[in-house]
Amino acid sequence: MTSADSSSSPLQRLLARALSPITEVKPYEAVTALLLVLNIFLIMAAYYIIKPAREAYMSLESGGAELASYASAAMALALLPILRGYDRMSERVARRRLITI
Repeated sequence: MTSADSSSSPLQRLLARALSPITEVKPYEAVTALLLVLNIFLIMAAYYIIKPAREAYMSLESGGAELASYASAAMALALLPILRGYDRMSERVARRRLITI
């Protein structure tokens, strides 16, 4: 047992043990790993809830399938400047700082 393991709480050790079949997690990383999994779960759940609502809304409008294809193209074009800005920012900001943005 390392010094980091001995200073971890029983809850951290329990979470690390629970996550161990999936991946190698140190006890001091367990809470962060669990929060990351929760974050990804919530993002995916929101996507799967919003997507059918968006599709239903577009089908109610006249020209549903055509509108959906144009909307997808518009979203892709709208993301281009955002991605370009993020790329420029990532060149200037330290990697550690960028991950937390």
